[in-house]
Amino acid sequence: MPIIVRNTITRNFLERVQTTPNGIGFQYKPTYGPGVGKWREETFKEFYDKCRLISCGLMHLGIAPTEKVVILSNTRFEWSLCDMAILGARAVTVPIYASNLPADCAYIVNHSEAKIAFAEDGKQLAKLLEMRADLKNLKHIVVFDPQAMGLAAGREDVLTLDSLTELGKRFEA
Repeated sequence: MPIIVRNTITRNFLERVQTTPNGIGFQYKPTYGPGVGKWREETFKEFYDKCRLISCGLMHLGIAPTEKVVILSNTRFEWSLCDMAILGARAVTVPIYASNLPADCAYIVNHSEAKIAFAEDGKQLAKLLEMRADLKNLKHIVVFDPQAMGLAAGREDVLTLDSLTELGKRFEA
């Protein structure tokens, strides 16, 4: 696989997709859904297609260029996917360590004026919900693991990554 070095991460990524679309870009073990715990491979083209739909979903929810989007998660496939999707929407990724306490997370969300936050699972979602009344600029929380939605029953401001992807499909059309 040829080495590609461009002046931005997104240019590197887009050229990689064009140059080696069927090359394996990611190998990971899903933690929810079909194939939990079994190695899965994603090509650069598959990753790009998912990023595009998440970017469109973010824009559908109102994310504009230079606005901030938080990712509160451990390192995992969805972290990389959402990071690239945020860049694709011309927004700014604000990472938060999964080990941070709820008050620390709230400080970062507020200081960055983030409009949307991605949360890895129920543990991370609970941190944001605990501080939700103090998160004045935050409009939506998107959870990677759909099982976390049990904590968000009746809340219109929380959706799954799959739901965001579906919004992206409609926005793109």
